Order: sequence, then structure tokens, then C-alpha cells
Amino acid sequence: MAGRCLLISLSAVCIAMSLIAAGCSKSAPPPPAPKTIPAARDEAVKSRQAAQAARKAKDPKAAAAASERARLAAGVAAKLLAGPAHSASSGQATQPSDANTAAQAAAEARQAALLADLTAEDARLAELCGSWKARSYRTARGLAVKAVFVSLAFAARRAADPNAATMPEQLRAAADCAASVAPVLTGRGNLPDGKPDWPGIAKDMDAIVAKPPPELAGLLAMGFLLAGQNRMALYEIEAVDPKLALTPVKKTAYHLLRGVTCSMNGLPRLGTEQVEASAAAAGQDPNSFGPECLGTIHLYLVYDALSRRDFIAADMQLSRAMRVWPDNPVCVFLTGERLAADGRYEQAAESLEKQAAGTEYEWLARRLTARARQVRDQKGDAAPLFTDTGFLCDVMIHCVGEKAQQKAPRQLKGAIAAARSLTQRVLDHLGPATETPAATTQPRP
Repeated sequence: MAGRCLLISLSAVCIAMSLIAAGCSKSAPPPPAPKTIPAARDEAVKSRQAAQAARKAKDPKAAAAASERARLAAGVAAKLLAGPAHSASSGQATQPSDANTAAQAAAEARQAALLADLTAEDARLAELCGSWKARSYRTARGLAVKAVFVSLAFAARRAADPNAATMPEQLRAAADCAASVAPVLTGRGNLPDGKPDWPGIAKDMDAIVAKPPPELAGLLAMGFLLAGQNRMALYEIEAVDPKLALTPVKKTAYHLLRGVTCSMNGLPRLGTEQVEASAAAAGQDPNSFGPECLGTIHLYLVYDALSRRDFIAADMQLSRAMRVWPDNPVCVFLTGERLAADGRYEQAAESLEKQAAGTEYEWLARRLTARARQVRDQKGDAAPLFTDTGFLCDVMIHCVGEKAQQKAPRQLKGAIAAARSLTQRVLDHLGPATETPAATTQPRP
């Protein structure tokens, strides 16, 4: 009997504790919906700030919740602005400034959504780089790199031999690889007669075996990207210390390479953030990279903004691309003019105005052409061009893919050649079991 009473008492305690736990686990009720457009805007601002704090705290769930609150607040602002019951619910008549206030709420919601995406991608990046695959790669990579540079040092010594002309083809290829890598990693140049400094190159390769330089990770990241090994490229670029990028040129190269690598690994928002940092760094010293490179970076950001349907951001980035690279294909298409050899503008073969001639859109094309020329030629900060530029997408993609290759600086070409050759040798030592097929990581759409 006593045992039965004890069992009943324990059951009652368990039930009570379950009820208490259920009551404690109830989520707090959502805050009441804002009653006015300014209040909705303020709620969106507060939510965006919460998303920003959540990213700093590395809390994806909190960032996503803040983004959702900002989205709801912006929706309330839009509904109040459009609905006939605005004056009845708020007790006020719609003000002329309410449209701007609602637009501010929408902008805050977009920023909060971006912060939520960035926070989630931050977590995904940490997960990828902390995985057992990443740890296994780093272990195998150390052995492979050492073996590769030992072979390159041996090939460089053989190339310094008077009988180097009889070297086997594979050994000659290894010596050529060493000669291409040395200028990138150690800054060694050729002899006064233009020939490689083989003894010096051999010493450089030995030094790399003993202590690989920090720049090696960036070179391998570039090579892995070119080889389609996107995940390995991510492991390498995340091993680079950004503090080593001291000059605007190095900062531009680092952020651009990291941005492309993130995008190719399914982290598009982090990729865009890095490309934006690359554009800012290149803008500090535009003469080092040239207008084509900086203009192409801005065109990439145009494409990214259009993919997010953020037409205002796309408009501004397009304007900046036109300012820094007036002869880019997009600008030529819009203005109908290209730069001639004497520095003056001449009529382009194809343009928006010509394609619209004789159609119902001819008047609009003339207006856009005039505005595009004004934005291109004006001084001071870049001004907005126009909004909703979907018809430019194909032209932009063509520009990004083609012009950057045609105008690549000589130094970058040398680094690309060295990265290709070196990375293939590292892959040969790693073997197929360690490789990450390119098909497993797709670029952003």
C-alpha cells in the first residue's frame, strides 16, 4: 500500500514538473504590430540593429528572428501606406513623408535579411573549415607541399648544370615551375641576361621546404580555383592572415580571391561582402589595377544586387562602374559612344538608342542615353543612373567574363601560371582520395 502511494506521489510530481516545464517553454508573445508608419520604421531599425548584434555574437537563430521582425514591420508600413484605413487606425492622415518613411522601413528590412544571411553563412564557413575533411586535408597538404618543393629544388639545381639541355622533359617542366613560383613567393627576378637564376631559385625552394611563406596559401587557393577544387581553395584562403595584405594591391587581390572562393562554395553573401571590400581597396590605388579591373568588380556587384532584386544598389554600382571605366561594354551600350585612340568619344556600332530606333521605346532610350552620358562625365561622387535595369544582365555577364581576361596585368598572369603549375603538382601528391570534385561545390546561380 505504501509502495502504491509512493508511486502515485512520484507520478503526481512528474506531471506537475511537466506542466511547469511546458509553461516555462512557452515563447514570449510577439510584440503588438506598429500602429503608424514611423513606428513601423522604428521597429524595422531596431530589428536591423538586433540582426547586426546577432552576427557579432555569431548567433544565426537570433539574426533570422530579427530579420523576420524587420520584414513584418516593413510589411506593416507598406500596408498602412497603401490601405484606406491608415487614418482610421493611426488617428492621423497620411503625410507626404510617409512614403519615404515606408521606403526606409523596407531598406532596413533588406539590410536585416542580408545580415541574417551573412550570419548563417559565417556559421556554415566555420563548419566547413572545422570539419574532419578540412583537418585531413591540412595534414596531407603539409606533406604534399614539402614533397613538391623538394622536387622543385632538385629540378632547379639540375637546370643550373652545364648539361641542362639533356634534362628529361618532366624534370625540365619541374624546373620551369620553380622558376614561375620563385618571383611570386620570394620576389626573385631573372639575371641581367634575362635567364633564370637557377642557383638562387634552388635556394628559394629549399627555404620554402624549411618554412613555407604565408603567401603560399593564397597562391594555392588561386590554383585550386582554376583547377575546379573549390573546397580546397576555401581551406587555403581561410588560412591566409588578412593582416599580411598591407598595400591596396594586396588587399584588393586578397578580398577578390576570397570573395570568388566563397561564392564558389555556396556562400554568396560572404562572397559579395568580400568583393565590396576588394572594390574599396582598389579604389584607394586605382592606377595599380587599372580601370578595367575596378570597373569589372563594380559590374559584379551590379549583377549580385540584381540577383537580390535590390535595384537601388544595382543602380549605384552601375554608375560607379561607368565612372571608373567609361569604355566598359555596359557604358558603351548605354551612351552609344566609345573612347577613340585620341581620347575623344565616337559613335559605337551597337547601342541602346540604335536598337530602340523606330520602336515605341525610342523616346525612353534617348532619355537614358542622355542620362548615362551625364553620369559618365560629371565630377564628384557617382550619382544614381536609373532603376530596374534587368535588360543589362546579359551584357554585364559578358563583360565580367571577357574583359577581365583581356586586360589582366602582367604580374597577375605570372601568378596565374605559377598557381596552375604548382597546384597540379600538389594535387598529384595528394591523390584522388583527398581531392574535392568540382561538382560537389557549385557556383552561385
